Amino acid sequence: MTPLPINITEAIRAGKTADLRFVDPDTQKVYFLLDDETHRRAMDANRQQDDWDAIQEGVAQSKRGMSISADELKAQIRNEFGFNV
Repeated sequence: MTPLPINITEAIRAGKTADLRFVDPDTQKVYFLLDDETHRRAMDANRQQDDWDAIQEGVAQSKRGMSISADELKAQIRNEFGFNV
């Protein structure tokens, strides 16, 4: 890990964490500084949303007739891979 510069550490300790944004002067890209717990919660929420979106897409595909039964899937696996499922 790389230690934070002192001015950033001081801003965090002073409670000025609401807007710790940084701009790359060459690219103008904006970066945010998040503590580990906030980052973890954000990533968990993002994964949950991705999972929900995937489930909704699966339901929509099923409604459009783009699904097969478990028996059909087992037959495909047996034919393609020789597994007896």
